[in-house]
Amino acid sequence: MIKKVIINFLIIAAIIALSYTKLINFIGIYNVIPDILLILVVFNGLFFGSMFGMVFGFCAGLAYDFSTYPLIGFYALIYLIIGVSTSVPEKKIDIEHFFVTVVLLFIFFILKALLFLVIGSIFLKPQEIYYYFKDVFVIQLLYTIGLSFPIFLIYKKIASINRKTEKR
Repeated sequence: MIKKVIINFLIIAAIIALSYTKLINFIGIYNVIPDILLILVVFNGLFFGSMFGMVFGFCAGLAYDFSTYPLIGFYALIYLIIGVSTSVPEKKIDIEHFFVTVVLLFIFFILKALLFLVIGSIFLKPQEIYYYFKDVFVIQLLYTIGLSFPIFLIYKKIASINRKTEKR
């Protein structure tokens, strides 16, 4: 468990550090980058349990808030709720197939957008919400789903290794 926490902490740190480099402009499409943190929160919740997804979501959101966003706790709350909501399909759906995880990721992306709208209507300016849905939403959705395939393969491999070591 400690090893998993340290690895995920390093992943969050690498993603946050990546957001400060010029490399992020290279992978961005129209200055929109995929929501890698959302992919990781959903996959951590689905593959390692909703409690781990919740903690990872809160930590990832808080790190994102500290590094880029002036409103501390905004994304921490959004990713925390998404991490908790991974408990709904956790035991009921076979997550070993990529198509199922794409559909789930699409649903969680829509949930993130709804949370952004609801929580943002309380704390953000209307122009920020309008900009997100006008210029960012569709590109980020498609880019996030497209990038989820290689990350899914990595998480599937890690989860199978974890299951083998837990059986011993």
